[in-house]
Amino acid sequence: VRQALATGLNMEELVNRTVKQFSDQAKPLGNRIYMTTQPEQYQDHFGQYGKGDTVGATKLLEDAGYTKGSDGIYAKGGKKLSVRFSTVAGNALRETTGELLQAKMKEVGVDIKIANVDSTKFFGEWLPNGNFDIANFAWVGTPFAISGSRDIYRTGGGGNYGSYESSEVDSLFKQALGELDPAKAAEIGNQIDQQVTDDMATIPLFAKPTFLAYRNTYANIRDNATNEGPFFETSLWAQKAA
Repeated sequence: VRQALATGLNMEELVNRTVKQFSDQAKPLGNRIYMTTQPEQYQDHFGQYGKGDTVGATKLLEDAGYTKGSDGIYAKGGKKLSVRFSTVAGNALRETTGELLQAKMKEVGVDIKIANVDSTKFFGEWLPNGNFDIANFAWVGTPFAISGSRDIYRTGGGGNYGSYESSEVDSLFKQALGELDPAKAAEIGNQIDQQVTDDMATIPLFAKPTFLAYRNTYANIRDNATNEGPFFETSLWAQKAA
């Protein structure tokens, strides 16, 4: 079912209808550990998904034993394939994402019911207690991509809201964190992401564009989209000569 959702999802439409309204550089994200702005490390492991392939999605469901009812929704064992989509109420981008997913999945034959709540309940109660079917929110990474992602996917991790478990992923994280060669560590990090994709633990959408304004009398000021923010590299900032 997770693979069917990912197969039927139209990532280009989703990006165009949301974050690309603010930045023409926005694009679908195919990795959970590395961003598209990290070309030396980034590998797209999600490219076969997110193409809006309705036929492929329905085949996956039918191969898994689901049959389409007279209402156009698939069911199995007498149980309709109906799932809840939840995000923060009032967040227009995320609410739009839910509406686009709902419309596209109706074409596939999956019923999406939208149940959004305020941020306090969503992050304070629903996520920590696993009270969701599909939860849409953002992780803000650290400057250390692998260690910053570990708790999201390791068994028992504090950010592992979906209770994902993979002994292979747990082992790979240990290897990557003990690897002193950055290139080899990135290779292991991509092995982790490939395994998470194979298991379809989460569906990556996009990296939300960030913006930074500064006076043109200064140089070397660059945005930093991690939780450190743009002040991470203040040692490189300089005032231009008059």
